[in-house]
Amino acid sequence: MKIVLATKNEGKLEEFRSLFKDLNIEILSEKEFNVGEIIEDGITFEENSLIKAKTVSQISGLPALADDSGLCIDVLEGKPGVYTARWFNEFSSYEDRCKKMVELVDEKNGSRDAKFVSVITLYYPNGETHVFRGETLGSISHELKGNLGHGYDPIFYSHDLKKNFGEVSIELKNTVSHRGRAFQKLKEYFKNL
Repeated sequence: MKIVLATKNEGKLEEFRSLFKDLNIEILSEKEFNVGEIIEDGITFEENSLIKAKTVSQISGLPALADDSGLCIDVLEGKPGVYTARWFNEFSSYEDRCKKMVELVDEKNGSRDAKFVSVITLYYPNGETHVFRGETLGSISHELKGNLGHGYDPIFYSHDLKKNFGEVSIELKNTVSHRGRAFQKLKEYFKNL
């Protein structure tokens, strides 16, 4: 089976391919289908995930998977949430974005508790849709740690692993991550087909 992943993020593509390695499913990149910019104007992770999966499935004619994920920080009242990828766009590197996020949390001088949320939507060309949600709890560290993973991994301290996501392999991260947990639900769906 071939499924198109609705993302331009190479880190996310690598992560999904790693998660799917033991299933008989080939994950294709949306780049193979010349998908243009998709406007994510939903106000929930579920809405944005559906928008992306449906668009890519309609363009490719194949089933599509989309993940919408984000970092929700208590002291920021759950922000950046669905806007995580667009926060601090004035900084070109995620290293700079991570540093700025740490500064912002430091300024608020409150709870550093945070969670990563991932919603994966599987959308078939006939309109059949399945949604899988995963979360992982942690906190925002005082400094960047590690150079593994992508995005805000270097500043997210995992309560499960007792390390920042940026310090652990993708395989270990996937055992407890928001995306890994949502994927386990997706994997169960495929096993029960």
